[in-house]
Amino acid sequence: MKDITLKLSRQEYLDLLKVLEIAHEVTANLDEGYKKYEMLHRRVDGLSKIALALGEDGGEDSVTERDGELSVSDDVSDYIEKLMDDYDEDIFWEELKHRLSERDFLESLAKTDKKKLKNIHEKIPELAKKFYEGYDDEFKKRGIERLRLG
Repeated sequence: MKDITLKLSRQEYLDLLKVLEIAHEVTANLDEGYKKYEMLHRRVDGLSKIALALGEDGGEDSVTERDGELSVSDDVSDYIEKLMDDYDEDIFWEELKHRLSERDFLESLAKTDKKKLKNIHEKIPELAKKFYEGYDDEFKKRGIERLRLG
């Protein structure tokens, strides 16, 4: 395959830079616990370095140098940090709602009903929908105010 050249507007470059920084953040976190993502993280890191070098060569002010290495500006870094925080918050609530609704659905079944269901884990998300919707409404209205454990 031949090399590919991209011609980007400034906004397209900034969007590409943000996407690469998000990918770098995600793969760096995964690389810590999952060796299978190590190579992907290295490739994303390499792509980020290329994009930063191109930005520096083009006089892009969203690229800066820190400790002898090219990096995104504080504005871009702050944007990515806020985006990742919002993403983590959203994923937390979604996962909590799914797990609680699946638990409650399974607890609502009689033992005989559980035995009748084959491949129950494939069907749980659909069957637990009313529980999920209940948690969704509750968390939107009150957060964890009325959530009690044990």
